[in-house]
Amino acid sequence: MLSMGLNLLDTVMIGSLGELEVAAVSIANRLVNFFLIVIFGLTSGFAVFMSQYYGAGDMKNMKKLLGFDILAAFVISAVFSAIYYFFAENLIILFIRDTPQVTEFVVQTGARYLRIIVLSLIVNGVCYSIELMCRSVRLATVPMISAVFAVGSNAFLNYIFIFGKLGIPAMGSAGAAYATVIARVLQLVLTVMLVRLSKKNQNPFKASLKELCGIKSGTVKALFKTSAPVLINESMWSLAQTYFVAIVGELGASSVTVIQIVTNINNFMGALFIGIGSACSVFVANEIGAGRFNYAKSYSKLFLKLFYVLAGIVLILTIALRRQVMGWFALEADTYHMLDLCIVVSAAAMFFGNMNYGYIIGIFRGGGDTKFCMLLEIVTLWLVGIPLTLVGVYVFAVPVYIAALFMHSENMLKFIACIFRYRSGKWLNKVI
Repeated sequence: MLSMGLNLLDTVMIGSLGELEVAAVSIANRLVNFFLIVIFGLTSGFAVFMSQYYGAGDMKNMKKLLGFDILAAFVISAVFSAIYYFFAENLIILFIRDTPQVTEFVVQTGARYLRIIVLSLIVNGVCYSIELMCRSVRLATVPMISAVFAVGSNAFLNYIFIFGKLGIPAMGSAGAAYATVIARVLQLVLTVMLVRLSKKNQNPFKASLKELCGIKSGTVKALFKTSAPVLINESMWSLAQTYFVAIVGELGASSVTVIQIVTNINNFMGALFIGIGSACSVFVANEIGAGRFNYAKSYSKLFLKLFYVLAGIVLILTIALRRQVMGWFALEADTYHMLDLCIVVSAAAMFFGNMNYGYIIGIFRGGGDTKFCMLLEIVTLWLVGIPLTLVGVYVFAVPVYIAALFMHSENMLKFIACIFRYRSGKWLNKVI
């Protein structure tokens, strides 16, 4: 939640500068989020192996897997950095359709922000992959502590750079980008220090360079057999969410602003379920790795009860507190009204979306059932959600809150499919 809070913090603080600044930064951050989802997908697949190795007590393979994970995250981050830097304007313009003056402002502002933020992508990718591996070996306090530090430093630096304090000139949205870069670098340094200093018995982070290298080709094949579906799953999901913003861009900059604010709210609340789902995945995978399948089933049942209760609470709180959240942004009256309706619609639909996090990220991935998750994501998003939204926007010119309802319809179908898959027991697989 704290990691998602970094993006929400940027949006809120930039929101005081006006709607167009929010639209520009939101589009750039959408591209950054796509990159993070790719890293999350790759490392989540690797984390299934790390968790099962941990359950089996296989320290040698844990260290080799960690080294390979960091290398893969570095390479992917470098590729994304180059693409985003050299094609910033070409990417930003895909998401906005408005008057020439508005489009020009959003593209230039967004491209400037994106070119600065790419300085943090390699650091961000490596840090993110290390944090996910921390959870797999029950070092969950490390990413929590580093995230608290990152949010605090980002908020302080935002205040200085955006508004020009302590003798620093006001830099607006560019200042938010610089603040994020510095905060991410500090976060990686702190994370590495904490994992190296940890006194945990099974700690793969206390490894020499030699121990981190030399992963066997057979292990790499097995890794990608499980990880590739997760990577495709997360990439297709993020690409769909990104494409959704591009579709909504046809409705104008105000609609893009509304969707970005709602997306940040949903992501922040959804992070609760991603976090608990990650914990669920670790418990399930640890027990499967140790050969205790009945314990894995018991943990899954306990977590499901927790997901249902929390999903209901989040639904009620999001709707009840929406006016207070909306007051954080400087919006026109029409935009404010659209945002109000869009929050209500999205909150109701995200009850099912948050439950899906529990099933897919928590239970199924912990059990190595990654291929089913990939197929489910592709079918519901690209054969239901996206086509409905395209028809709604391009044929019927529906308002943004109806477009959001069409897009979220895939969550309801996915939820039903997840219930049947869970009851079948086919999600229990030992992959190591």
